[in-house]
Amino acid sequence: MKLSKKAWNNVLIFAVLGMIFIFNFSHKKMLHDENSTPKQATLLPSQGMILTMQGPDYTIERIGRSWRSRPDIGLAPEQLGQMMDAWLSQPLATLELPEGQLPVSQFSQEYQFWMAGIDEPVSLVLYQLDNGLVISNWQSQLLKLDDLTIHKLLPR
Repeated sequence: MKLSKKAWNNVLIFAVLGMIFIFNFSHKKMLHDENSTPKQATLLPSQGMILTMQGPDYTIERIGRSWRSRPDIGLAPEQLGQMMDAWLSQPLATLELPEGQLPVSQFSQEYQFWMAGIDEPVSLVLYQLDNGLVISNWQSQLLKLDDLTIHKLLPR
């Protein structure tokens, strides 16, 4: 195909414009798909390592590669390990409240987590709302808790 220098410049310009439109369209499509699915987040940083969890009336501590609770809450070290893994990795749907509105609850419990590499404990607060339980995560997002998730996170 013999084209003049001017014609090849026009071909390149239209090719670049075409790529810009394709990238712009695909980016908008990806953003639209993200907005259509509910947002999910974890309670604690997933790459973190829990050293100690302080509940309302018990403490769970890492002892080497195992776990123990004080006072004893009746769970084996393996079950305590699964519970701590759930705090790190369980994805939960975020709860969207109008801006500036905080959850109003008669019942709340605070859970503190001491994590490797972090000087201060990470505090999570569990709230009882009219439509169920929600918990604030390490990024101060509110996350919905269902019955199955509650049993993974808290001792029975």
